Amino acid sequence: MPKAYTPELHRRRTIRLRDYNYKQNGAYFVTICVRNKECVLGSIIKGKMILSEIGKIVFDYWFEIPKHFQNV
Repeated sequence: MPKAYTPELHRRRTIRLRDYNYKQNGAYFVTICVRNKECVLGSIIKGKMILSEIGKIVFDYWFEIPKHFQNV
């Protein structure tokens, strides 16, 4: 079972730009983490991403987000 987040133990430095307004329009990278860093979303074969069944579900739901959240 994973340990609970404890700020004193889990200090992370921010990678955000100090004076950047993240509320403005722009392109942002999003990292999706999976348990134990397993490759469950698919594989890269000959430079192309081949989605697994789980990866296809994530792909479909990813493009559903703007339908539910107006500014995304």
